[in-house]
Amino acid sequence: MASSSSSAASGSKYDVYLSFHGTDTGSGFISHLVADLVRNQIEIAPVDNTGPDQTGEATNTSQVDLEKIEQSYVSVVVFSGSYAESERCLEELVHIAECVKTKEQMMALPVFYQVDPTDVQELAGSYGRAMARHGEVFGRDPGKVEKWKRSLKEISNRSGRVLQDIATEATLIEEIVDDIWKKLESLPGGDLDDGFVGMDSCLKEVESLVSEKIEGISLDMLRAGEIQLSPEIFSEMHNLRLLRFYLLASSCTKLHLPYGLHSLPDQLRLLHWTKYPLKYLPSNFCYSSLVELQLQNSQIEQLWDSDKCLGSLKIINLSNSTNLIRISDLSKIPNLEDLKLRGCKKLEEVPPSIGYLRKLASVTLDGCCELQEIPSSLGCLKNLSFLSLADCTNLSRVPSCSDMTNLEYLSLYFCPKVEEFPGVPMSIKKLDLSGTAIQEVPSSIGQFTRLVRLGFGYCPRLESLPSSIGELENLEELYLVGCPKLAGIRGCTQNLTSLVSLRMTFQDADGLPEDLGNLDSLEELIIVESAITDVPLAVSHLSKLKDLSLWKCKSVAFSPFAALSSLSILKIMDCGISEIPDGLGSLTSLTELHLREPNLKSIPTSIKQLSNLVLLKAQGCKKLQSLPDLSPRLKLLDVYDCTSLRSMSGLGSLIEFHPDHGASEEEFTFGNCFNLDEDTRDIIVGNAELKILRFLDWMLNEEYDEMDSDEEQHPSANPFTSDLIFCLPGTRIPNWFEHQSIGSSMTITTDNHRLLDLRRLAFCAVVVCNDPFALEASTIFCDLQVITKSGRTLKLHSFHQSPSFLDDYGERFLRSSHVFIWYHSNFCYDQSHYYFTEATFEFYPVDWEGQRLACEVMSCGVSTVGRKFGVREVAFGDEEDDEEPIEDKFEVSLLKGLRIR
Repeated sequence: MASSSSSAASGSKYDVYLSFHGTDTGSGFISHLVADLVRNQIEIAPVDNTGPDQTGEATNTSQVDLEKIEQSYVSVVVFSGSYAESERCLEELVHIAECVKTKEQMMALPVFYQVDPTDVQELAGSYGRAMARHGEVFGRDPGKVEKWKRSLKEISNRSGRVLQDIATEATLIEEIVDDIWKKLESLPGGDLDDGFVGMDSCLKEVESLVSEKIEGISLDMLRAGEIQLSPEIFSEMHNLRLLRFYLLASSCTKLHLPYGLHSLPDQLRLLHWTKYPLKYLPSNFCYSSLVELQLQNSQIEQLWDSDKCLGSLKIINLSNSTNLIRISDLSKIPNLEDLKLRGCKKLEEVPPSIGYLRKLASVTLDGCCELQEIPSSLGCLKNLSFLSLADCTNLSRVPSCSDMTNLEYLSLYFCPKVEEFPGVPMSIKKLDLSGTAIQEVPSSIGQFTRLVRLGFGYCPRLESLPSSIGELENLEELYLVGCPKLAGIRGCTQNLTSLVSLRMTFQDADGLPEDLGNLDSLEELIIVESAITDVPLAVSHLSKLKDLSLWKCKSVAFSPFAALSSLSILKIMDCGISEIPDGLGSLTSLTELHLREPNLKSIPTSIKQLSNLVLLKAQGCKKLQSLPDLSPRLKLLDVYDCTSLRSMSGLGSLIEFHPDHGASEEEFTFGNCFNLDEDTRDIIVGNAELKILRFLDWMLNEEYDEMDSDEEQHPSANPFTSDLIFCLPGTRIPNWFEHQSIGSSMTITTDNHRLLDLRRLAFCAVVVCNDPFALEASTIFCDLQVITKSGRTLKLHSFHQSPSFLDDYGERFLRSSHVFIWYHSNFCYDQSHYYFTEATFEFYPVDWEGQRLACEVMSCGVSTVGRKFGVREVAFGDEEDDEEPIEDKFEVSLLKGLRIR
């Protein structure tokens, strides 16, 4: 596909570069990812991993590999547990980070594979240990290790994908492929090489290009206009082998066939047509050469007739084709390997002929809610390794899978009419029966010793588990949340030495296993709506425990926190407690503390001892009146709906800027905290300015230091980024916003050509709604329009959006008026300096779909932070003739002597 992407990025020849550490990803996940990328015609840069060092990888990244990174549009970085141990991976990452900064169309996608993203972002866990070891090895070259650390933080803080606990790798891979397509689709269009024709603006031109040389057509419909095709459009394209019309599932189709489609070329090998608009494919189409048929989100109702020859077909993907009623005889497709019918809501049956597909390896029928049973012939598929029937809400009967000797994954997730435990083979590794109506688990479960993940969450009839579960020595994840009749798991954990995650609900007060402390590998313990009366002392023996969460455990009492030296996340939600043990300060590895306790009156002062704490959420703690001194490293403070909160001691410590906070988001939310005293309010808004100022000072010092070094500089790159967000009740724009206006907009003009430095701009809006304002469902936008001295109009956007929008608290609504303050150091993507004559700012709130909300922006403000403090200011004369952009080595005072109209 690389040749169909933009040619603007000089030398780009690959779609994707994969950066990964082979010791814990190469044999499974990466190979499956590569296979899916290849299936989707996404070209991958080849990597030479020969010449192993002690980590199993080449010691140095070859110049060839660095060039391949530069020649790729997207770098997919798979952060696994051992990634940071590899010098090669870290050197790759440094180069990827540099390319993202300096190459206009180079993009990076982080994937967190069985690793906590915060471990990478905060250099904790295995990443912290690896960096410490590298620091010892390269003690004489600290700059190398610092580059590695900076690159880890920069790339890991980008938007990416995380492998969830019960989620399948297949789902993750599909999401990654979709993300890559979205990034590739954002590139400008170009011509396809080697006889392929790329059409990004008008497919109609194809009719004038029907020579024998045309072998492929690829159209990004997201960028195309409305197109109507003739029914004879492909009639003369006898050599066409690839036909690809792709579009995001959420976008409207723009490609229309008002008079139908009379034919498709018989030599077609790949047909990928997202939102295919017709009920049928042409009846005269010969499928004999077709290898891949992908018609996701199409209007197709039925495929071929029974007399078609389909011997070459290997992949069928009709996902989300909601009008698909039936699929024809499958026995004519002997080489089919992958069948995806996810979200085909009207599909009523799977034909028994599926049993003839001896090469079929993967079947996905998630969300086929009209399916009532699966034919027993499915059980004959000995090559099948993946079977997902999640959300088939009417499915009541599942054939025995005992003879599927290669089956590794089976999901009946939320199939509420399935009452019997399915027959599964000894090969099974991942079994998810969450949301089914099973009442008991057979004792034979202990024989399936290859099981790695086992899910019984939200099974309303499940009352007990057999003790034989304790024989699953390879089990890593056990999911039992939402089982209201489950008594407990005492006597079921004796040999679960590999268990990493345990999530459960139980009804007996002694439902936790008596040998809980022997689960040496346990890292996550989540207990929900359970009758636990105290956190047992055995928990303190879980030396590897990182995440302890208690949800709606109404009778729980806490013993003093003890030797949980590895605990990084603690959540106590709706457990009815009024105080937290003072031993909280002994949790020296804690990075996140989540509290939602309406009766909580105070937080222990020992919380200040938590030097690694970066996140504190104390939401809905309605009796909490004050907060003690907090760690100066705190990046996210959220005390939403703490309606009695009046004061905070030690607020001054939160203005410190730490270099390791670079390329990250910081948020301080006081939503609905209406009783904050005036001194506290003043300190909060004053801290906002000082925190931005300290970041600017640090960033500019770093830039000057780099300019003094011998390394090659890229003036347009800005690796020092920070997003700062504040929200609190109020009706006034803070005084430090020197430009203020009543209403939702303002215009700033100058008679001279003054220099505008976008990196210094901070924004503020006072918003009030007649109805409660949904914080998570909304964004405060500021549209910025700048008229430069050359007369060019520049349009940019900045916005306030809470980074914690996916919140344990659920929907959060703000009442009355609130002040929103935000700062994005790098919201300008190309350059940061412009000579201008006029700048207009318009503020408005929108929902997730981009629709403006019925909320009023009472007033707005813009501040050029640091202007009055003299931070690295260099004045420019009015007669400056240089064209924009100005190189970043000049720092200037901004918007001086301007007037608001």
